Amino acid sequence: QWGVPPAQLVWVQAQALADRLWATEQILQAAPAGAVLAWIPADALRPHALWAVAGYWAVILSFIGAVHWGRVIAAPLDDPFGSLWLLWAVVPSLLGWFAMLLPLAAAIPLLLLGFAMAWEGDRRAVGAGLLPGWYGHMRTRLTLIVCTSLTAILPLTF
Repeated sequence: QWGVPPAQLVWVQAQALADRLWATEQILQAAPAGAVLAWIPADALRPHALWAVAGYWAVILSFIGAVHWGRVIAAPLDDPFGSLWLLWAVVPSLLGWFAMLLPLAAAIPLLLLGFAMAWEGDRRAVGAGLLPGWYGHMRTRLTLIVCTSLTAILPLTF
C-alpha cells in the first residue's frame, strides 16, 4: 500500500488498449492525482516517448541561441555585427519550434540540422574571440551527445 489508504486509490480497469490510453491521458491532463500507474505496452508509448525526447531537444536548441543575446548585451554599443548576432540568436528557437510542427521522422533531422548549425555558429564565434574557448570545447562535447541521441532515436520514428 506504500502508506496510501485503499479508499484513496482509484482503480480503472479498461480491457482495450485504446481505453487504457484514453483513461491515462484524461487523468494526467486533469491532474487530480499525485501519481498514475498504468499498464501499457511499450509499443503504445513509443510515439509519446519519442515526442518527449524531441521536444526536450527542441527546448535545449532554443536555449543555445540565448548565449548570443548575452554576448551582444555584453558587447560594446558600436559592435558592427551586433544586430546580425541577434538575428542569428533567434534561428535555433525557430528551428526547434518548426521541428515540433512536423512529423517526427522529419522533426529529428531538422533538430540535427539545427544543432549542427548552432555548433558551427558557436565555433566561428569562439574562433573570432567573441566567446571563450572553454565554451567552444563544452559545446562540441554536448553537441556530440545531442546528435548521437537524436541519431539513435531516428530509426524508431519509421
